[in-house]
Amino acid sequence: MSHLVLRHLSKCFHRQGIPALKDLSLTVAAGEIFALLGPSGCGKSTTLNLIAGLLEPDPVPYPGEIWLDGILLNPLPPERRGVTLLSQYSRLFPHMSVGENVAFGLKMRRIPKAEREAQALRMLERVQLAGFAHRRPAQLSGGQAQRVALARALVIQPKLLLLDEPLSALDANLRQEMQNLILDLQAESGVTTVLVTHDQAEATAMAQRIGLMFEGQLHQVGSPAEFYQQPASERIARFFGGVNFFDAQADHHELWVGEGIRLFYGAVPQQGKVRLTIRPEQIQVFSHPPTFPHNVCRAEVISERFTGTQRRLTVQTALGLLQAWVAPHQGFGVGQVVWIHLPPEALWCVEGSRSVPILPLAV
Repeated sequence: MSHLVLRHLSKCFHRQGIPALKDLSLTVAAGEIFALLGPSGCGKSTTLNLIAGLLEPDPVPYPGEIWLDGILLNPLPPERRGVTLLSQYSRLFPHMSVGENVAFGLKMRRIPKAEREAQALRMLERVQLAGFAHRRPAQLSGGQAQRVALARALVIQPKLLLLDEPLSALDANLRQEMQNLILDLQAESGVTTVLVTHDQAEATAMAQRIGLMFEGQLHQVGSPAEFYQQPASERIARFFGGVNFFDAQADHHELWVGEGIRLFYGAVPQQGKVRLTIRPEQIQVFSHPPTFPHNVCRAEVISERFTGTQRRLTVQTALGLLQAWVAPHQGFGVGQVVWIHLPPEALWCVEGSRSVPILPLAV
C-alpha cells in the first residue's frame, strides 16, 4: 500500500516563461482516491507527469521531492517508480491484439508467457471484456479501448495509479459506466489513485478528497462535502457552482444585512464585515409564510427554469437577487410572491481568494 508525499514541487516551462506549478506540497494516503481538480492550464497534468517521472521538478526555489512508500522517486526512471499513468487517450499498440496489449507490462517484467496470458484474460474479465483478447484495437469502441487501457494499467499491480482526464473523451453514459468500473476495481485492488479532472461532478463522485488548483497552486484540500458546504474563498465557491453571495455585518451569530435585516448564522462566530454564500439548493421556497422564527424573507419570482431534476428560480429579495433550486414538482410562476428560508446552518462566510498551504506528513 502506497503513501505519496509531494514536497515543494515547482515547474516552469522556460520557452514560454510561464510557471506551471508553484511550490506544491501534498500528501495522499494509502488506498485513497485523490482528485486534482481545476481549470485547464492550472498545473494538474504537470503534477502527474512529475510524479510519473516524465518531467523533473525545478531545483528552485526549493528542491522538489516526490516520495512513495518512504522511497524518494526523484532519481528513479519512470519504469522503476511503481507508478502507472493512464491518460484520456487509450494509446493501445495497434499492431497487438487486445490480450497482448494488456499483457505487455507483464512481458516487460519477464513474466512467463502462459502466466501473463492467464493474468491478462482474468483482467479482461474484470473490465467486462471477456472474449475480446484476440481483437485488434481498431475493432474497439472508445469505451472499450479505455477499458483495455485500464486493464493494462492495473494488471501490473502498480503502487500508484495516475489517471489524467481518463473519461473526458467519452460520452455521458460511458463516463458514468467507467466511473463505476474504476471505483469497483480500485476498491478491489486498494491501489492509491490520483485522478486529474476539470469536472467538479466527476471529482465529487469519485474521490475521497479533492485538491483544487488555480494557476499552479493548491487553494483548498478537503472532502467533496467541504468544498460544497465550506469553501475557503468566493472563487472556490463559484467554481463549485456557487451563485448566491452578499455582504453583511457580523456580530457573533447575528448578521445584519442592508437596512436592518437580521439573519442568524450557524457556523463559527464572526465579527465585522463578512461575505456570505448559500447553496441554491439549500434555500427553501414557500408559497405562504412559513413558521420558522428566523431567516425568512419575502421575495418575488423573477424567472423560472425547469431542468428535469430541478426548478431553478431567480428571486428578488431585500438581500438582492438570489437563486433557489427546488424540487421539480414545486411550481412557482414568474411574478409570484413567495417566502424563502435561509437555514442558519446553510449560510457560510467566505474569505477573499487566497492560497492555503498544505503541509505534507513526515516520511
